[in-house]
Amino acid sequence: MKIACGLVRPTSGTVSVYGAPAGSREARRRLGYLAELFRFPGWCTAAEVLALHQRLAGSARGESERDELLELVGLVVILARGKVVADGRPEELTHTGGVEIQTGNGTRRFPDARREDVPKIVADLVSAGVDVYEVTIVRSTLEDAYLEAVDPS
Repeated sequence: MKIACGLVRPTSGTVSVYGAPAGSREARRRLGYLAELFRFPGWCTAAEVLALHQRLAGSARGESERDELLELVGLVVILARGKVVADGRPEELTHTGGVEIQTGNGTRRFPDARREDVPKIVADLVSAGVDVYEVTIVRSTLEDAYLEAVDPS
C-alpha cells in the first residue's frame, strides 16, 4: 500500500494504480490511505498539519477550510486525567511571552513587555543610539499552554 501511495519506492518491478504510476497525482486521487501508526509531527502546528492534508487531498480552500474543519469537530480543549483543564481557540490558550528586539548589538529581550509597550521600547533604544532591525512579539506555543494546564505548579 505504501508503494502504491508513493511513500516507499519499490526495490524492483513497477506498480500502477488504475493504470497510473504509483505515487503519481492521478494514482493518489484514486486511493484512500490511513497510516497504521499515524502521528502528528511534533515540529508542526495544527494548522500546518491540516495544510499538509489539504495539499494531499488537492484542496485549495486554505485557511477558511481549516477554520471550518476545526469548528466542525469542535477541537481547541486540553484534557488531563480525563477532565477538561482548559478550552479555547489557540490564540485564547496561548499568551504573549514578551518582546525580542534584534539590534546592532544582538538580541535584547523584554520578557514582561506587551505589544502596547513596543513603540516606547523602540523609541528609548533609538534615542540611546541603538540600531533596531527587527521586533518580535513572543507568544507561547500550544505545547506551553498544555504544560501549564496539566501541571500548573
